[in-house]
Amino acid sequence: MRVFWRVLAGVAVLVAGLMPAGWAAPPESDAWRRALELASAFSNDGFRIRDGHWFGRLETGAGSKVLETNLYAGNTYWFCGATRNTQSVVTLSVHDASGAVLAVEPSLEEGRSAVAFAPEISGPYYLRISVSPKPGQASAVDSFCVVYSYK
Repeated sequence: MRVFWRVLAGVAVLVAGLMPAGWAAPPESDAWRRALELASAFSNDGFRIRDGHWFGRLETGAGSKVLETNLYAGNTYWFCGATRNTQSVVTLSVHDASGAVLAVEPSLEEGRSAVAFAPEISGPYYLRISVSPKPGQASAVDSFCVVYSYK
């Protein structure tokens, strides 16, 4: 058993030595962390954060991404989106199958947004996320993450 622990310790030292000195978490993790921080505020009101999340990359001011999800009547949902860059303006909107806007919310704070929605009919719904630069900022590609909670 002693040999096993020595080999394991040696492998750990070897792996740690092979990591680049400037290694950092991927940019998506910053967006994910910021989205989770926002979603956790709603857990005080009894909302449960869903395990899943969506990642993506968008050029600020150039289009949007549409995410599909099934929602159930009788539940209330909070969709929380965030970017890695705090200088971005995030807008979330919920649409039905015909494309009609059912709920929309621009940024609550820099680089984050949340929108609440309570469907009357169960079925597929679409969440649109768009990212634009703040006035005076240049366009850039930015990572985003969306998480949601329900009650």
